[in-house]
Order: sequence, then structure tokens, then C-alpha cells
Amino acid sequence: MAIRPEEELAAQLFDRWLSGLGLTVKWRSVSPDPPDLAFTVAVQDREPEEWAVEVTGLFQYVDWNGKEGNIRNVQAPLERLAERLNKSTEHQQAVTGYLISGSGPFDVALKTIEDRAMDYIRSGRTETLVK
Repeated sequence: MAIRPEEELAAQLFDRWLSGLGLTVKWRSVSPDPPDLAFTVAVQDREPEEWAVEVTGLFQYVDWNGKEGNIRNVQAPLERLAERLNKSTEHQQAVTGYLISGSGPFDVALKTIEDRAMDYIRSGRTETLVK
């Protein structure tokens, strides 16, 4: 199995941290996993040790259409919305930055949110608006 981006980043950061402590470090991905990674760690004058490393992400769970869902089900559409808004209002954002914040559980009416945000940004208003 190919190494996931978050596993590679975790491995690089852990390698850097261990190396900064003066340890000699080599790592590789493991297939099949678990664990995700294997580190060979050596201290001066000692036999190298094999360390198993599992990279785990933490997720918030939300009510998603009456079922348990991952918070990414809410965040991903909001991120795409922000990208569309940024692209549509680039010339206006040079002067003012805007922040849209949302949390759940809620039924995402993205088109309504997008239309309201677009109108708000184009109006040039800057006061806090809570809906």
C-alpha cells in the first residue's frame, strides 16, 4: 500500500525530531499495515532498535442526515464554497478580507450561504453578520 501524505509528513517530522536529539534514524513504510511506519533508531554504542509507528488522525463526528458522519462532510463543502467565493471576489478582497465560519450539526444550504456571502462581499459591508 502506498504511504499516505499524512504518514509521510509524520515520518519526516518524527525523523527530524529524533535526529535533533542526536539519534541515527532510518524509516520506511510498512506493508501490510499496521503499523504504518518502521523506524530504526540507533544511539551511539548501542544496538539499533526497531520502532513501530502508527499514524492516526483524530476526527470530530457530527449528525449528518440523521447518521453519524465525519466533520469533513461539513468542512469539505465549506472549503469548496470559500474557493468559489475567493475566485469570484478577488478584486474586492485586496482591500478587505472576509471570514465565513460555520459549525454543525446543521443542514448545509450551500447555495443560500454562497448567494448571501456573495451579496455581502459585493456590497462592501464589513460589520459582523450572524445568521
